Amino acid sequence: MADQTSASIDIAAKPDDVMAVIADFEHYPDWVDSMKSAEVLTSVAGKAKTVRMVLDHTLVKDSYVLAYEWKPDAVSWKLIEGNLLKVMDGSHLLKS
Repeated sequence: MADQTSASIDIAAKPDDVMAVIADFEHYPDWVDSMKSAEVLTSVAGKAKTVRMVLDHTLVKDSYVLAYEWKPDAVSWKLIEGNLLKVMDGSHLLKS
């Protein structure tokens, strides 16, 4: 299993629109095939601070909580609780 991955994509949308989709956790199961649920547990200033996600994939089944940090052009997260996962840290950086 990889220790770290990185990717870059171009999206024909405004950064604010992309960030709105990233922040719409409750709809993740609509477009992430293996995600059974995503529940915002806490929020600060209208942004999710902690989110519980339930993953049901053929290779990995887990319930975990991520803590989020929001900036105008970026969001980062860290795993704070998981049954199986030990690390799930990452970030999205939006550039226009």
